[in-house]
Amino acid sequence: MLNQMIYAPWKSLGHTVAQCLSRMGH
Repeated sequence: MLNQMIYAPWKSLGHTVAQCLSRMGH
């Protein structure tokens, strides 16, 4: 459970970064 709490924010951050890069790419 603790691992999930630590991993969730990074997953969210990665998604946001991917959106930014995708937007910049286009």
